Amino acid sequence: MNYTHTTIRTVETVLEKLLEWATDALEASSNHPVLPYAIIVLNTSHANIDQSLWDVDIATKSLLVSLSKTLHKNVVFTQYAKFWKARGRDIETVEDLMLCYYSSVRVCRCASNVFMVKMAYKIPVLGCPHPSRHTPKAGVRSSSEALQGNQNWV
Repeated sequence: MNYTHTTIRTVETVLEKLLEWATDALEASSNHPVLPYAIIVLNTSHANIDQSLWDVDIATKSLLVSLSKTLHKNVVFTQYAKFWKARGRDIETVEDLMLCYYSSVRVCRCASNVFMVKMAYKIPVLGCPHPSRHTPKAGVRSSSEALQGNQNWV
């Protein structure tokens, strides 16, 4: 995939913001039962790109691979990676870092002139299942078995 330097820097800036927002949300919340999903919409894609890049899985993998060398070059990413490494998490890629804050990261490409039409087709394939079926935990046990041991407050 060919991303220009400007495009990659723009995507890095978006990911920096997503990390900042997620950090603020985790710090402000007292209970973290489920991590949120991150959906990145590239809404200025050229309509004549390789047709496979319209696929959400391929677009996601392509973008994350294109960012693979930025983890240790981007100061913000490095700072967040050090934070998680100090807590025992293995952070080797930008995707590893994002998955500390989000249960899933998905990329959806849309051509600017047909944004709404493309989004209507993308929504079912973004891969964000209902929380009751898929609940990556953010450090809190929420099952009834896990909570039974904490009934001494009754």
